[in-house]
Amino acid sequence: MIFQIIELLKQRRQNYILMVSTGVAAKNIREKTIHLTLRIKDNLNNRQLLVMYDQKLYQELKKVKIIIINEISIVLADILSFISNLFVKLHKKPIEFRGYLFY
Repeated sequence: MIFQIIELLKQRRQNYILMVSTGVAAKNIREKTIHLTLRIKDNLNNRQLLVMYDQKLYQELKKVKIIIINEISIVLADILSFISNLFVKLHKKPIEFRGYLFY
């Protein structure tokens, strides 16, 4: 089903990002994990967002209108909040996930 959604988005020329929750899922659909895609680095009690140091990726993420996370049910709430905060900063939107679609 994920491939049908992606095909539809491509046909409609929608800017989307596809991420997966685990390395196994990444291998299954040939995509990248959330951490790798967004350049998230986890330290003991600290999470760093390295995307801010990659201007090309930063600009690409600013164009994203649809976020797809495969196997979302196993993504921790704090990771979702972290992603939400990132896109709030990128799009300068005061409400988290405002206007973004999740599949």
